[in-house]
Amino acid sequence: MKRRILYTIYLWSAWTTLYSQKLVPTLITPNSISFSTTIGPLTNLEYGTTKDLELGIITGNSMLNLDPATFYYVKGIASAGTTEIGLFSTQSNSTGSIEVFFNHQPNNDFSAIADAKYTNFENKIIEIINAAEVTLDLCVFYTKSKKIGAAINEANNRGVVVRFIAGSSSLGDFPKNLDENIATLKREEPKGQMHNKFIVVDVGSETTCKVLITSANFTENNLEEDSNNLLIIQDQALGKAYTLEFNEMWGSTGHTPTSNSKFGIDKTDNTPHFFNIGGKAVELYFSPSDHVEQAINDQLKTADNDLGFALFTFTRDLFAQTLLKRNNDGVDVYGVIDNKSYYGSEDNNLENGGVALLKFNRKDDMHNKYAFVDALDSNSNPLVITGSYNWSNSAEEKYDENTIIIHDAGIVNEYYEDLNTFTNFGHEKALLNNIVTYPNPSTSWIYLKNISATISDEINVQLIDGTGRILEAREINLSQAFDLSLYPIGIYYLRIMTRYNNVVKKIVKN
Repeated sequence: MKRRILYTIYLWSAWTTLYSQKLVPTLITPNSISFSTTIGPLTNLEYGTTKDLELGIITGNSMLNLDPATFYYVKGIASAGTTEIGLFSTQSNSTGSIEVFFNHQPNNDFSAIADAKYTNFENKIIEIINAAEVTLDLCVFYTKSKKIGAAINEANNRGVVVRFIAGSSSLGDFPKNLDENIATLKREEPKGQMHNKFIVVDVGSETTCKVLITSANFTENNLEEDSNNLLIIQDQALGKAYTLEFNEMWGSTGHTPTSNSKFGIDKTDNTPHFFNIGGKAVELYFSPSDHVEQAINDQLKTADNDLGFALFTFTRDLFAQTLLKRNNDGVDVYGVIDNKSYYGSEDNNLENGGVALLKFNRKDDMHNKYAFVDALDSNSNPLVITGSYNWSNSAEEKYDENTIIIHDAGIVNEYYEDLNTFTNFGHEKALLNNIVTYPNPSTSWIYLKNISATISDEINVQLIDGTGRILEAREINLSQAFDLSLYPIGIYYLRIMTRYNNVVKKIVKN
């Protein structure tokens, strides 16, 4: 447990640099929250359960003796000034378990850190609905599954309070077999779409509250054919945050929606953003009120080693600029964009700038909306960004979306395995790693051999000396060899390259 807490402190300290104009938590526990800010050392904190900060003033930078899974409004006071009021949550006493699933079988050979898991999405969603004992809030853009509709009806029949928000009057919809007595709401057009896909079960219970978050609409294609991801998180604090957002769209905390309902640009940034879930640092943002683009972009900029993405739509210029900058700085940036025909798609911009856009090798849509940072460097700050948010203008400016950011190497590597499974990136990398050089050391000739299989992409090889000077460059032919007798005794390197990957082999000339 001590290791988890220290890791969390490290991550939230990093948040301080990303959100320098605001009060940022450095440690969250069930009964305390500590803060930092760059405006100077904090001398006092004003706090309360309302914006009136009715609970008073505390000396120092820590609030103690708090209640678990409870939201507090806080303002920081420093010698150089005061921060704006922010809303923060204590840690819950829930298990904090985070389960990640994909609707196609991942190849678990790509990572030794974690194994990605397949599940039948329709069955998993029904399982969560069937577990509801008291409350069931569904916020799903489009639902066509009659089995899911039947499970919702059964929950209503056994006395669960069911509330359901769907996309809009023109596109989003409820299951056709939904009981007419179940309270429902659709976002009105033409302002935009309610594009979320989440469920909150039993928010009042720290032991049974669960949040289901997915990129999939509840349709046959999205659940079974199109590539998507799904998370189930057992955490009451996170459940309360999602419920707060649900209630803003619903217009009340009650069973029926009211005229106070707010969608799109009418919403405000009124939920906590930082959580400690089972010792993992987690962030949560809702569109379009919470400046999601800035939050995502700040995390993309932290990539030190690798940055992968799987996106249905990508049109936001800022994200493209950041990916190009990280790629130019030596970060291995690669990924998939499905909807390349969409107006303003960034695929040509990225590809022309050297970012590896990979081939999606399945017949249906790649409908994910995720990115991960530093899957191959667990000593950095591995994180995954996912939810319902396409990297598009609509998602940032008009649509109702949710974005969750999880800082955890194990979870990041599950997404890493998924991306490598449905592209040729991991396949080529594995094959390159299986190329051996022999004899090594050598007095003259160096030969190459692939001990696994034939590489499908075009291969080029460079012979490089210890100063980095390229001595020879050629297209690979494994029957050919490099004649080291032409060069002095010393250490040399072979850089073996495909379009998407490269490996470097050290060789010694005796």
